[in-house]
Amino acid sequence: MNIDTNIIDTKHNITVGECQDLCVDTTDCAWFTWYSFKSVCWLLKHCDDFESCDGCISGPATGADVDDCFGSPTTSNPATTASTPDVGTTPQPTTTTPQTTTTTETMTTTGVCGVFSEAACDIDDMNTLDVRHDLTVGMCQDACSEASDCHFFTWYPSLGQLGTCWLLDHCNGFEVCPYCVSGPAGGVDVDDCVDSDSTTPQTGTTTTEAGTPANTTPEQSTTAVDGCDMFSSEACDIDETNNLDIVHDVMVAMCQNMCRSNPDCHYFTWNNVYGLLGTCWLLDHCNSVEACSSCISGPAEGADVGTC
Repeated sequence: MNIDTNIIDTKHNITVGECQDLCVDTTDCAWFTWYSFKSVCWLLKHCDDFESCDGCISGPATGADVDDCFGSPTTSNPATTASTPDVGTTPQPTTTTPQTTTTTETMTTTGVCGVFSEAACDIDDMNTLDVRHDLTVGMCQDACSEASDCHFFTWYPSLGQLGTCWLLDHCNGFEVCPYCVSGPAGGVDVDDCVDSDSTTPQTGTTTTEAGTPANTTPEQSTTAVDGCDMFSSEACDIDETNNLDIVHDVMVAMCQNMCRSNPDCHYFTWNNVYGLLGTCWLLDHCNSVEACSSCISGPAEGADVGTC
């Protein structure tokens, strides 16, 4: 990805201690942020400022051992720290964020089902024919089979059994993408290879420090702050002529900041996938929008989406 950003790499399913160790062993990595939900680790070039993030632990690559400071390398206690670097200029109020109902897709990849992969194809502006929202994985494959130039698809869950669907010309390589399903348009029916197992993690009402109930959708935009009406819970017109880049496993404020750092990016669309993390599209324009309940879209400049 050709983005001048602070994020060097993103790793999944590792402890906070392993995250710090990876940063030590990675060229140019000076800081790290680890998110307890889904155990996501960001390796970072710098850490110039912080914003509130329940469940995050951030620190330098060298110095004190993070495991000695937090007791257990697998801690997921949100109270340990609440900061993540370089994702906004104004810290948000401390919150207790619920985790909404999600769907785990269990996929069989043996026998005839071996044509499908739990990874993302090489998605870029040359390969992406179209992006559809709120489709099941089976609907995604069907949409590809009905498009004359579509030979492969990648599907990424967002809400329940619905997700984001990329219609692709080819699939010449894969990248790590937890919960993705990729495969060919024809041949084996993906629904015969994927079983949906609905799980309901802890739910509840989000509260701020002042005790005021807030929206239970992570990072949901609002118009309560001046300038926040420029953001909407919709998806911009994402297609091969508009899409500059796609980044996985980032927070909505990170998405906006990545757009700001790209001189060709004027708008972004962020789609919440799990916890505070989602998929980020960097866009040239936003000439139209479509319904997407788990999305936040807006301009690169103006109000900070992290404060909305």
